[in-house]
Amino acid sequence: MIEMILREAVDRRASDIHIEPIGDGGQIRLRIDGSLQVSHELAKDDLQFLISQLKVRARMDIAEKRIPQDGSFRSRIAGEIMDIRVSSLPTIEGEKLVLRLLNYQPFFKSLSDLGMDGQTEGHLRRLIRRPHGMIIVTGPAGSGKTTTMYAMLQELYQTGNDKNITTLEDPVEYRIKGFNQVEINPRSGLTFSVGLRSILRQDPNIIMLGEMRDMESTEMAIRVALTGHLIFTTLHTSDTIGAIFRLLDMGIPAYMITSAVTGVLAQRLIRKVCLFCASKQDKAGCPYCKGTGYYGRIGVFELLVMRPELSEMIIRRASMDEIRKEAAKHGWVSLRQQMEAKLMRGETAQTVTEEWLDG
Repeated sequence: MIEMILREAVDRRASDIHIEPIGDGGQIRLRIDGSLQVSHELAKDDLQFLISQLKVRARMDIAEKRIPQDGSFRSRIAGEIMDIRVSSLPTIEGEKLVLRLLNYQPFFKSLSDLGMDGQTEGHLRRLIRRPHGMIIVTGPAGSGKTTTMYAMLQELYQTGNDKNITTLEDPVEYRIKGFNQVEINPRSGLTFSVGLRSILRQDPNIIMLGEMRDMESTEMAIRVALTGHLIFTTLHTSDTIGAIFRLLDMGIPAYMITSAVTGVLAQRLIRKVCLFCASKQDKAGCPYCKGTGYYGRIGVFELLVMRPELSEMIIRRASMDEIRKEAAKHGWVSLRQQMEAKLMRGETAQTVTEEWLDG
């Protein structure tokens, strides 16, 4: 049963498998292109047996059902080796599992494959080729921030093996040849701050910091960028300008932000219309897209390039609206405008646009 579920998930391009109790039974749902779809319904005994067997595979405590647990296992599915991360959660209905599917040897997209328009891609390529500074990638969880940062690192690595590229992640989701990848382990004392200090003693050129989570790691990352290193990192904010104000709210001095940050990239992932049935006016779907009308996802990006005019406005604490107007004079295009452009080109649908804008 486990093999059948995993095979179906891979065949349908699912990123996650939800195994959850409902009433007297349970169900399996697959997250496909960002949306959860019911795959199977289960009897109560089958649900409990499936959860127990998965916990055994993931080296979790099968008897412990009162507290959340994390585990993992590796499996060959349809000829591909997959790393499967397992998370359990005790709910009032019973224990629930979520399985995250990760390719052991993933194929990473280049910057050209992410869905950026030509202007945004060109500006970003110039930013990542600077010898130092900070590029922040922002957006909600599951918006593809890590994929974008890997694409930027791959771009730099492929230009020549003369750079020391080190990542600090929580956790390391993909193992990539040529990168020095470090996984956070708070239990052993390896936090973002401790890891970043250690990396600086390793003669790095480029550092990827999975996330700036607190004041200490944020201030340290800013200082690293100011001392001649190129650093990529993430924040959870809604847009590019919001990321600048988030740093200000955290207590980072404006002069340090404007000196260190060279660019901020905000992004979202939206569903793409199915090319096989896109010509149907009713968008009823087809066998290729399993009747959904959508197949795959594409990124929507907003890039803010730090310029002297913007730096001056940030230092004097201009409002968000003032900064947006000034940025627009220099080619900044908002996420909303980028979304509308993809809608006009037929890459997505009106319903997807409305859902995203309402959210």
